[in-house]
Amino acid sequence: MTRKICGTTIIILTVLLVLSATIIADTGRKEPALALGVSEMVNEKIVEFYENEIAKEKFISNMSGARKARMCEKYGISENKLNAVLILQDLGARVGNPKSVDEMAKMNDKALFSTGKTLVLAYIDTLSDVEKVELKDKFNAVIKRR
Repeated sequence: MTRKICGTTIIILTVLLVLSATIIADTGRKEPALALGVSEMVNEKIVEFYENEIAKEKFISNMSGARKARMCEKYGISENKLNAVLILQDLGARVGNPKSVDEMAKMNDKALFSTGKTLVLAYIDTLSDVEKVELKDKFNAVIKRR
């Protein structure tokens, strides 16, 4: 049972942070996630979920638009990629594997996915079986709202 829960949670969190088979674009059509890029998958609902359920603070949502714009310009990345980088940076700090914004901003999708997967697996190891199930259920609710 523990192995099944852990496996399911790993899949769910990997989807949450770095990869999905498809994403529903603003147009309502489905497109391959890799065609959009990993960072484009980190939308407002994903940021909200991460802040509410994992970070327990609004460190991205409360950031001013001007600050986000300055960071995007400084690192030469989109706001979506900035959100992905900030989530992964926070997650890395939580599991004792911190990465700088500069380091992650330079990563391509493959490297972001690899880093994200490593961090997610490390995070999963910090959760109890009950916490894993609760997180999975909450994430499923977010997916249904997308």
